[in-house]
Amino acid sequence: MSIIQKWIRFGSLFAVVMLTLHILSGTASAAANAGIVLSPEGDSSVSMGCVIVDGNVSQDYADTVVLELENAETGERTELLLELPYNTSLWLPEGNYYVHAALSGDHFAMQYPEEIIVSRYKAASLSLTVTPLELPSLLERQSSFVPKLPVPYPQQQQIWNYLLEITGNGCAAAGLMGNLYAESGLVPTNLQDACEASLGYKDSTYTEAVDSGTYSDFATDWAGYGLAQWTWQERKQNLLAFAQDAGLSVGSLDLQLRFLAWELEERGLLSELQAVRSVREASDLVLFRYEAPLDTGAQTQTVRCGLSMTFYNRFAGTMSQGQKDILEVTANPAAYGIPESNVGGLQWVKLVYEAAGAPFERTCCAYHSGTKYGTSSDWNALAPGAVLYGYSGSAGHAGIYLGNGMICHCDGALQFSTLDSWIAEYQGYGWGWPGGIPA
Repeated sequence: MSIIQKWIRFGSLFAVVMLTLHILSGTASAAANAGIVLSPEGDSSVSMGCVIVDGNVSQDYADTVVLELENAETGERTELLLELPYNTSLWLPEGNYYVHAALSGDHFAMQYPEEIIVSRYKAASLSLTVTPLELPSLLERQSSFVPKLPVPYPQQQQIWNYLLEITGNGCAAAGLMGNLYAESGLVPTNLQDACEASLGYKDSTYTEAVDSGTYSDFATDWAGYGLAQWTWQERKQNLLAFAQDAGLSVGSLDLQLRFLAWELEERGLLSELQAVRSVREASDLVLFRYEAPLDTGAQTQTVRCGLSMTFYNRFAGTMSQGQKDILEVTANPAAYGIPESNVGGLQWVKLVYEAAGAPFERTCCAYHSGTKYGTSSDWNALAPGAVLYGYSGSAGHAGIYLGNGMICHCDGALQFSTLDSWIAEYQGYGWGWPGGIPA
């Protein structure tokens, strides 16, 4: 069973946005006493009113607030980009306006029932406050691909070395490793989370019970187990026989790697993996003909290829350690306390870079970051770990390049995309390093 189908519990900070919009109206003289000069700009034949924005937003959460004021009668929208300290004013034709707001991008768009009434030569005041709030309870949700904890690097290296040895092909080793990671997080004692409660076991106690013989239903309980989340009766029976013949624990990493190689040989897949020419080809081969989870759709294919690319770049690529660290965090965001949803594109990139110890220069939004740090539009030279920039939305969008045409980004929820589809959807125009190439 895939880890995509598992449920994990985690506690994290959620950005819970509280916007309070209080509408205050006053006379021209009262506004003047507050230091505001009510003298409309532009065509004097149009009755105008002034909207004053005064407030603050937690800088830890958002550097930018985009307000859109929609005329209730004409539908015309006026956009106002607010940057610290969020104090500004705007003249609009009189009428009723709906307020729309976005925080650090267009992924937090919200509409409020309150209306702003803009009257001739009167000031409507918006008192704006945005603060993060910690949820008091743990949330249970479905993870797209993140394990409970990152696997120690030496164990990752051991798995990579073995897979490279049996395939002689870096693309094949990466395709296998990305799929195993999606299945089990590369934990050889991993018992399918959904079966823990019904069986009354955890990873360690289940493994101990199988090894000791006190649990005799290992082959027939339909619970995914181990690196590949072996589930079918025949495959689990073969795995158990391998362990008993070798005198090793059924949860031994060495044992499971040997069993994996035996299965690949028996199924005729090893020779095919040895001949693949791309990470995508290897990842799809393993997905469809070895793991074969219930969901093999386009999104699953893209996710597993993206994971495979992180391992290819980590172990087979010629990258700096800084780039490898960025890819490590990109593949394990939850393990580093980084949310997978409700965070804008550039803000998510910032959290990844900071967790990886990579330099990152703050800007108000992805659009402004791209104009400053999007130093190249040569997609053929795009480097793994670099930030991609797109024009999409009022504040733009950003993602992280994994290599081999794969992008990881957060657009409402964390996802993988191909380079071509990302450029088309988000109007990608360039890439760069917001703080310099990480050493």
